[in-house]
Amino acid sequence: MNKSDAMMEWYAETEHVANTLVTRFWRAVKGWALAPARASDEALLDATLRGDEAAFDELAGRYELELYRYCLGYLQDAEQSRVLAREVLSRIRSRAVSFESSHGFKPWFFGIAQACCIRAILRERAQERRTIRNIA
Repeated sequence: MNKSDAMMEWYAETEHVANTLVTRFWRAVKGWALAPARASDEALLDATLRGDEAAFDELAGRYELELYRYCLGYLQDAEQSRVLAREVLSRIRSRAVSFESSHGFKPWFFGIAQACCIRAILRERAQERRTIRNIA
């Protein structure tokens, strides 16, 4: 095999590998383009208002862990935080009508969570005061 034939063979193999890689790349890109877009939080909340339970479940799933950690930061108690996170999600569902998109979903969501956390702390303190009065 002379040098020219070897170069042509190498070029053909290299071109085949390059074409294969490019083909794989574009197939992947097309796959990304065809992947369903993730619905916005606002769109899920709107669907919840129309009675779509799956939309609310997806919305709750997105924020469940972050909400639990947020409540845990206030309450410093794991079990109370789990219970309060469920309560917050219940309030989110009932207050969905009051959402204003100009303020953004996340601030609205965590504003409700903050109010619930503060209310829980105040209830706990009031309970402690009643207990102290009963003992004294």
